[in-house]
This record gives sequence, structure tokens and C-alpha cells, in this order.
Amino acid sequence: MAQIKLYTKTQTNFINSEKIIKSIIKHCPKKNQDDRPKSEQQWCLYTKDKNRLLGRHPTKEDALNQEKLIQIRKHKSSIDSHSKINIH
Repeated sequence: MAQIKLYTKTQTNFINSEKIIKSIIKHCPKKNQDDRPKSEQQWCLYTKDKNRLLGRHPTKEDALNQEKLIQIRKHKSSIDSHSKINIH
């Protein structure tokens, strides 16, 4: 029996919300860069309150992808319990 996971429109909108993007993905200031080349850490992903750095990325798209994965993982248990379909 195969299982297909479906994501509701609300959950997808939450993950793609511009409000989330603007509040946690910013250009990396020098103080948050490490010893890797600057080109590899142009964009920083922060917690919502901006107190913790979650990752450094070469592109904004890469930072957004990390945020999407975090949000999917964070909400995975509620998605799994409400969105499974059995296929015979």
C-alpha cells in the first residue's frame, strides 16, 4: 500500500509567505560571516526573532529552501496525521 502526502493550501501559503521571507532572510553582515569565501555566504537565514543564525547561503533561493525545509519539518507531524491517502 503506497502513501501519498498532501499539503493543504494554507500550509503551502504559510511556507511561501513573503512576511516570513522578509523577516528572516537578510544579506549577511561581516560579523555573521565565517572563513568560507564571501560568495558562499551572501544571504543569512535567522530565527524569526533574529537572535540566532540558522545558515549562510550563496543565494536567497538557497536560504529560502532551507526555511521551507525547516517549516515542513516543523509542521510535518500535523501534516502527516491529517493528509495521508492510501492507494491500492
